[in-house]
Amino acid sequence: MRHSTVTALCALVFAAVGFSANAAAPYGLWMTANKRAIVEIAPCSDSACGRIVWMANAYEDDGSPKRDMNNPDESLRSQPLCGITLVGDLMPREREAELYGFIYNPRDGKKYSARVSSLADDKIEMRGFLGLEIFGKSETWTRVAHRPSGC
Repeated sequence: MRHSTVTALCALVFAAVGFSANAAAPYGLWMTANKRAIVEIAPCSDSACGRIVWMANAYEDDGSPKRDMNNPDESLRSQPLCGITLVGDLMPREREAELYGFIYNPRDGKKYSARVSSLADDKIEMRGFLGLEIFGKSETWTRVAHRPSGC
């Protein structure tokens, strides 16, 4: 199956069953809870993923971009934080209103399991956890209409 066909089918699946009928799909631009980054969630292969598209402080004092210094893969430590995949492999599981995948924490260079739940058309709950969901942390991300410049 061609990539564009897979992407189109994925979009239809997420629109139909990815979130409940009354909830907005997770696609779009989302401001993180600390208001320091905007993540764009979009179809990726057979799932959804989110990349950092804006950061409040994307550059070091010398003007160079902040890098993924804590990445466990040494070859990726030179990549700018802006543009990295922060959430990925998001797919429906168990309950129709939630998506599961991973979230990457650039502060410690680790990937955690993630659950995305719709709270309203303009809010999602992003929960990162280790093993069981009770061993995690949730935060609310807010939809933004436009991507500010700066990354």
